[in-house]
Amino acid sequence: MKLYSPSDIADILGLQASTLRKYSAALEKHGYTFDKNNRGQRFYTDSDVITLRKFISLKDSGMSLNEALEGTVMWHKGGEDVSPPVTETRSATERSYSDVSELKEMVHKQQESIEQLVRHNQELLRHIEQRDARIMELFEDNTATSLQSSAIAGVSQEELNEELQKRDEEEETPEDEHETEQVPEEKKKSWIAKLFNR
Repeated sequence: MKLYSPSDIADILGLQASTLRKYSAALEKHGYTFDKNNRGQRFYTDSDVITLRKFISLKDSGMSLNEALEGTVMWHKGGEDVSPPVTETRSATERSYSDVSELKEMVHKQQESIEQLVRHNQELLRHIEQRDARIMELFEDNTATSLQSSAIAGVSQEELNEELQKRDEEEETPEDEHETEQVPEEKKKSWIAKLFNR
């Protein structure tokens, strides 16, 4: 019979030495016995390695620490196979599939919402582009109309500015009331009439 030191067992099982001590003490509290030397230090046999592996597999399968300890001790004493109920594992698997399905559905709904928002934004951009094009059309039409009006009147922008300046100067000069009455009819014409020579 081969004997193992605690550090050997910790390496074999892939555990920390402190975790191995904790598991060994817990198993002893539930009735399992390890061989000890005269100083009270545990040493392990092949049978102990198998028992510790069983305990770790039960604990990792979803059993609570106490359930795994009791199951391991019962298995060691009677040789019964103690494993977590299949229904628990299956229901956990089913729950996982259900969760995955729900997540997939949520992702699908979010994708649909995003696609709908993209379509809506594209529609808005199309309307904005149409509005901008119409505004530019109206602006160009207005500019063309203004140029046509000036051309029809035969008046350039410079002439309009000169006429406005003359009018402003006439308004600034103070005149006597009597002089205003003696102004010939031609000078009483409005600036528009003067502009069009009428």
